[in-house]
Amino acid sequence: MPDADSYITTVAERIRFWDGDVYDTQIGPLRTTVGHLYDTIAVAQSERAFNLQVHFCVALAQLPSIDSAFAVEDFTHRVGAHGFETSKGSPGFGTVEVSFAGMISPLVHQVAAQRADSIAVDNRAFGMRRAVVVDVSGNWVHTNLGGSSFFRSQVNYAASQRVRRLFPLPAELDAHPGNVLAW
Repeated sequence: MPDADSYITTVAERIRFWDGDVYDTQIGPLRTTVGHLYDTIAVAQSERAFNLQVHFCVALAQLPSIDSAFAVEDFTHRVGAHGFETSKGSPGFGTVEVSFAGMISPLVHQVAAQRADSIAVDNRAFGMRRAVVVDVSGNWVHTNLGGSSFFRSQVNYAASQRVRRLFPLPAELDAHPGNVLAW
């Protein structure tokens, strides 16, 4: 199995492959690798159709262990705020903000994994946050790909496809060494 550093490096390479920006910063108490991607999706609503810009903010933090639901919720909230502040569009006016709070660790406790599987925060206008907890030793990626409203279904679909492409199962990295996009 890969270690947390190589996992973060692979995700950062995938972000760069799709013309995203990657940098290191401090989010809360954690040193974090952050990537920004933009995508455009067509949204159909009643008789109208329009294009919507989606800003994906992907934050990756390495931890020795993830042992509480609070840690998952807190980091997800902080990453959502960071993504909202660093968006190049105008959230709510043609831009949807989707933040993925990636916590990577060799030891993930069940309560943290369950919280990542259930957390789906869509409560601010035109924005959503998702926790992504990666257990590199257990070969698991825990996240919630669902949504809470019909209007967001197309944005949720785009977000779920992006998270599947960005966060591979750790065993996939061993199965295809050197191939950033294998999965």
